Amino acid sequence: MSRTAGRRGRKPAVASQGKRASLGLKVTPTIKNRLDAEARANGRTQSQEAEARLERSFEKQDILPDALKLSYGDKTSALIRLLLEAISNIVNTVGWFTFCDRQNWVNEPFIFRQVLIASFLIMKSMKPPGDPSFPEERVRALTKNTKDLRLLETIANFYPNQREMIEVVLKSPVILDDLIASYEDIGKTTAMSLLNSLHEMNKLNNQQGSLPSEVAEGNWLASVWSDLGPIADRIPAMPPRKQGRVIAKPRRSRRRDNGSEKS
Repeated sequence: MSRTAGRRGRKPAVASQGKRASLGLKVTPTIKNRLDAEARANGRTQSQEAEARLERSFEKQDILPDALKLSYGDKTSALIRLLLEAISNIVNTVGWFTFCDRQNWVNEPFIFRQVLIASFLIMKSMKPPGDPSFPEERVRALTKNTKDLRLLETIANFYPNQREMIEVVLKSPVILDDLIASYEDIGKTTAMSLLNSLHEMNKLNNQQGSLPSEVAEGNWLASVWSDLGPIADRIPAMPPRKQGRVIAKPRRSRRRDNGSEKS
């Protein structure tokens, strides 16, 4: 059902550029009194104060896209904003119609499920064509010549803190095998690692009554845990991640040309 279907009054006229336009609106007595007080304090008329505050509200609205772009780049920030808009639309529409607390939608099973469905469909619609498996051939081709330091310099420019690990990987086929195997489930292991960290924070808080300062200070994930509040209680302990050759063995078995074991 459209929210604007029952709106009354004249259709808003488009303002002409270069001319001041009138804006008619009604506000509560509290808002009017605060606006008048701020206008006097700033040496403005009521109209000038209202316009200044409206301009600032639009500027603040643009802060989020700019901050996301600076932190994550254009493509990731655009996807985050799309997901946020989908969540907002679902929560506002369903919350309004079902009399749910829209600020507390994560505790509403129906709304949560609809958000999950929308998020999955958005991500699925943008799935790139091609084989989704790990690009093993590309990695092996690039690391085949371990004497070629140009590759090391290229990778090290992107990951300066991991130069030693990169050098070892380039010179050790066995480690490379295990590293490739470990990356096959990077999506799952990344989620499990974050969730397990949140679970551990929750356990520490329950044991000690608060999160230790050495864990909380300067930790962005601790702020996420704090904002989640009681929702963090739902996060179970994640199973331990398999490592190294334990993961790599199945990969090697798939490469066999026949049923015999390789020497």
